Amino acid sequence: MRVLVLFAHPVETSFHAALHRAMVDALRRAGHEVDDCDLYAEGFEPVLSREERLHYHDLSINCRPVESQVDRLLRAEALVIMAPVWNFGFPAILKGWFDRVMLPGVSFVMRDGRAYPNLQHIRSLTAVVSYGGTRWASLLMGDPPRKLVQRWLRGLIRPWAPVRYLALYGMNRATDADRDAFLARVVGAAVTLRSPVEGSCPGFGLVLSMFHICSGSCTRCRQADRLRDREAGDGALMDRTKCDSHLPPAPSSPSS
Repeated sequence: MRVLVLFAHPVETSFHAALHRAMVDALRRAGHEVDDCDLYAEGFEPVLSREERLHYHDLSINCRPVESQVDRLLRAEALVIMAPVWNFGFPAILKGWFDRVMLPGVSFVMRDGRAYPNLQHIRSLTAVVSYGGTRWASLLMGDPPRKLVQRWLRGLIRPWAPVRYLALYGMNRATDADRDAFLARVVGAAVTLRSPVEGSCPGFGLVLSMFHICSGSCTRCRQADRLRDREAGDGALMDRTKCDSHLPPAPSSPSS
């Protein structure tokens, strides 16, 4: 599978950097095509600008500031998120990626004022996170990163796609044995990465396709349109509003 790895940690000598290297290496050894997106190393700008917000729902131009990131997301068949949890949330650079890249017409589509999921090409979702505090402290605060992955992101991708949330709590007191055990879990997750179509649900892709009627702008069509637009010239605009899917609404709309 084509796997987009989103990594968000500024320190190359950190334990999470070691997890990132192990994940990428294991995915490649398992035969996956890896797009390794190190947000800090690439200098991703996380701040949503005034102009971006003003044009947020204008599908003809809303992707332009982050077009390369949108293309990477649309090409992916699996998504792996790797980040620490700071102050009970993801690093600002990763939150900014969600704000700027998960746009109308990309991660969701608006119809009659409601948001519908639009990342059905993502067939597997994995998050690898580390917390300084304990699991109990995180539960007391509601554990927002876990909910973001297991509720919001799960609701945007292909129905019944496998979602794994690998968390190491209590990093402040973790022993070498704790870290080694967690590293082994991460490598194991990479080795066993699969989608429902490839794994335990034969015929899932056929069933899903029977209930997805596309009039020309589903994810795969938009990818082809984007390539054709580039070949036609910068002035060409693409239509990303025609996808009519019999899928339930997304759990929430990020339009506010």
